[in-house]
Amino acid sequence: MRNDEKKLTERKFAYVPAGGNIIQFNVNGRRFEMDIYEFPNEMGKHPQGGLTHEAAKRKCEEAGKRLCTDAEWTEVCRGKNMNDYSYGAKFKKKNCNDLHLERTAAPSGQFKDCRTESGIYDMSANLWEWVEESSNGILVAKGGSFRDGELSQRCGFSLKLFKAQERHLLFDNFGVRCCRDVQDGEEYRSEM
Repeated sequence: MRNDEKKLTERKFAYVPAGGNIIQFNVNGRRFEMDIYEFPNEMGKHPQGGLTHEAAKRKCEEAGKRLCTDAEWTEVCRGKNMNDYSYGAKFKKKNCNDLHLERTAAPSGQFKDCRTESGIYDMSANLWEWVEESSNGILVAKGGSFRDGELSQRCGFSLKLFKAQERHLLFDNFGVRCCRDVQDGEEYRSEM
């Protein structure tokens, strides 16, 4: 068995509903919670677009949460089966709100088949989701948007930008999904 195959078979991935619109994950011993929907994390509401990286970070902090890390976001998107797309192994046109459909952000959860096996909606398309910046200060967004196609919807794809490039973006297709660390001994909780 190759080392990379061994790592995949040893990977531990578990999740449980944590109350409210959040799901708690345990990925290789790291526990965290992730919002089910894009901010403001409410089914049927339009997610808030138009966010810069800094504004997205502030929104999460105001909710008592933080930006998800690139690794957390990718692990949840891939799920237990290491899918290429949030909803499965193969791209399905019109499964999510991408360039083939709305051309504007859709209400959270509207695309019932655009969800992970754990129940997280709209990780593919709808809005780009800002995640924590990289250790070298590069801004990172995941998931693609209503303006994007197949490649950007892959769980492993990241849009990377220098901070100076951010000012040239149209932000209506950039939003956020928030995460929160779960401390040792902490029980499941309802959303704040």
